[in-house]
Amino acid sequence: MDLVCEKYKKTVAAAGARCQHATEYCKFRTSCLIHFLSREADLAAGGGSAKDDADGGQSPSEGESHDPTAL
Repeated sequence: MDLVCEKYKKTVAAAGARCQHATEYCKFRTSCLIHFLSREADLAAGGGSAKDDADGGQSPSEGESHDPTAL
């Protein structure tokens, strides 16, 4: 099965799919199967944790809250 990068309109083989522009902004990233598969491979290889994946690898600084309504 081949996957298509929506931003660059490039076809990528599903086996071993990696985002070639992972550090660039992409409005399609939240629904991107290529990004998802590469994150899954990183997690399986021990390159991150499920917590890092859930919040984009960013945790609030000390004293900050996860509550978006908190001032």
